[in-house]
Amino acid sequence: MQEEQRRRAQEEWEKEKKEQEEMIEQMEEFAKRAAEPPPSIAISLVEESTPELYAAAGRVITKEPDIIEWRVDSLKDVEGDIRGVIAILPHLKKIIGEVPLYFTCRSFKEGGYSQKGWPEELRLKLIKEAAASGVVAAIDTEITNKKEYLLEVRKVCRQNGVKFIASHHDFFGTPPTSAIINFLVAGELLFNADMSKLAVMPQNEDDVARFMQAAGMAKKYLSIPYIAISMGKMGGISRILGGLFGSEITFAKYGKETAPGLLDIDELRHAMRLIYKCD
Repeated sequence: MQEEQRRRAQEEWEKEKKEQEEMIEQMEEFAKRAAEPPPSIAISLVEESTPELYAAAGRVITKEPDIIEWRVDSLKDVEGDIRGVIAILPHLKKIIGEVPLYFTCRSFKEGGYSQKGWPEELRLKLIKEAAASGVVAAIDTEITNKKEYLLEVRKVCRQNGVKFIASHHDFFGTPPTSAIINFLVAGELLFNADMSKLAVMPQNEDDVARFMQAAGMAKKYLSIPYIAISMGKMGGISRILGGLFGSEITFAKYGKETAPGLLDIDELRHAMRLIYKCD
């Protein structure tokens, strides 16, 4: 009996020691990353008409974001019209100049604005045209699409020198730690993506802490950059501190709310200057 108690005590001690060592290692990694440049800041355009899109792009570019994402699924006047979308691209690029343009036609099941306007087959055709336009720097596609769809997106991105972002969005909760790591790794491991993205919705503060810790753990399994976001007001801290956990892009707003929990770009920059080494 005493031998069994000693064995259990030894196991508990070894477990606690390992956890402490991992925590120290992670804190050292946080300090290292805080001394590096902060994550890039992206702003999404989610306007419903072409004139509104151009006007919003003109306003946003004055804030000098690092990246501008066009959420094509939000635009109503060219919904389902591939030729109409492609015709907009050079005009939009002229407005934003040298800022990289990320192209996203989000599926409705993962937060897209259009329920019926962009079915999977039409979305794939649109992505192929966008990749070949010479205007788009990256294309964001959900890993919940069919495998054949994702492989085709990867192929067309490779052919045109466009980055392929494999993403997943959970608006109902935060997955278990192992699933968080798996989602981030899946983009590279299964589809050879150039970047992985995972956005989740916390139900409590523990979810936020656990998500950021899991995102930090995922870095050791990845050779590509990734984006890790805990959404909503509760998850807002992840948009500031995400870089400490390896996330290389964070999203902000300028005016219009484009996702739950976004900070204004000026507020985000101010907060990041307190955390990271900024010019």
